[in-house]
Amino acid sequence: MLASATPQPAVADIELAKRCAAGDPEATEALYRAHVGSVRAMARLHASHAAVADDLVHDA
Repeated sequence: MLASATPQPAVADIELAKRCAAGDPEATEALYRAHVGSVRAMARLHASHAAVADDLVHDA
């Protein structure tokens, strides 16, 4: 059997997402900081310039 190509979120991420949905600003900050590097790297692969990618990530 082949493993799924889509990684499963960590339990901590799921709990943080639930807290974000409930309006917890500390959870929102923690989730952002945990994933901003990966999101920025993906944006830089697809944007025309690093500054554009950074703006897109910041605006999200």
